[in-house]
Amino acid sequence: MIGLNKILRMVFVLRGFHVICLLLALGFLNSTTAQLPIKRNQMTYFQTRKPNSIIYDDTLYRGSREFKKLFYRTNDVVLKSLYQHHQSNKIWGGFLGTTGTIAITTGLYFAGGDRQQINRKGGWMILGGGLVSTILGGYLINRSNDNLAFAVQWFNHRHAKTKTTASIGMADNGIGLQLNW
Repeated sequence: MIGLNKILRMVFVLRGFHVICLLLALGFLNSTTAQLPIKRNQMTYFQTRKPNSIIYDDTLYRGSREFKKLFYRTNDVVLKSLYQHHQSNKIWGGFLGTTGTIAITTGLYFAGGDRQQINRKGGWMILGGGLVSTILGGYLINRSNDNLAFAVQWFNHRHAKTKTTASIGMADNGIGLQLNW
């Protein structure tokens, strides 16, 4: 026969499981977003894994060559600088991330197993350097995406085609004027 304590423990375990599932579901729902609004006369930046994308004037721009054409045709020094920073951070971030991964693997090989004490110390040093390199590479890639996002904001602020419209509407209790700029 199952005791009362055992039943209560099972109920609390199941409730704990349900609470964890509920928290995970809420966290997932909180992190998901709806589709980004695409404004007709402005750039919209989509940060994806490979390659990042920009939509402008119903055209999809993907990759560095197309971004370069898009930003350089404005002759804006700030946009050119942000694009160059994006490119250099992306390249160096990828290089440091790859080098760090290789160093971590090499360091683990030398640090583990039945090796001499000197090789193990060197292995741990290589592993630590690889970890620092990988973290720095990830930081630089993140900064490159921030530079591209800021370039899009700068473009929208300075160069986006905006239309000023005015409209008059009738309502039950009067007339209304609407200005969009």
